[in-house]
Amino acid sequence: MKRTNISDITWIYDKENETLHIQERNQPERELTVKGTTNKGGKWYQVDEERRHWISFNPDKFNNQNVEVFYKCVNYDRDLTDFWEPQEITYYRKMFKGVERGDGTIIFSFSEFDEWILENGKWKSKEHQ
Repeated sequence: MKRTNISDITWIYDKENETLHIQERNQPERELTVKGTTNKGGKWYQVDEERRHWISFNPDKFNNQNVEVFYKCVNYDRDLTDFWEPQEITYYRKMFKGVERGDGTIIFSFSEFDEWILENGKWKSKEHQ
């Protein structure tokens, strides 16, 4: 399976209606359905059943107008005998401030600068390690 470059994906999130559309380069735009509620009171969506990628949108616990976006990419090596063992997990995070209800559409893409790692139980920007 060809891997998509993270910057080739455009996300369109409507905070008021909790709808999410995805536009991958040279692909038609498609809507993702909410798969559940996060432990932070937000919503999560499964991006791709085959690749097992998830994205979540969470309100900031101190300011409901801020939205944290967290994207988890689980990559598998199809040549391995145990397909269910992930070979690589990559995390991306963005924070959007001052997102108003009613005018709360966020259009964005991730880049390698948005990559995060878990170090000693705390999330850190890979860029600032």
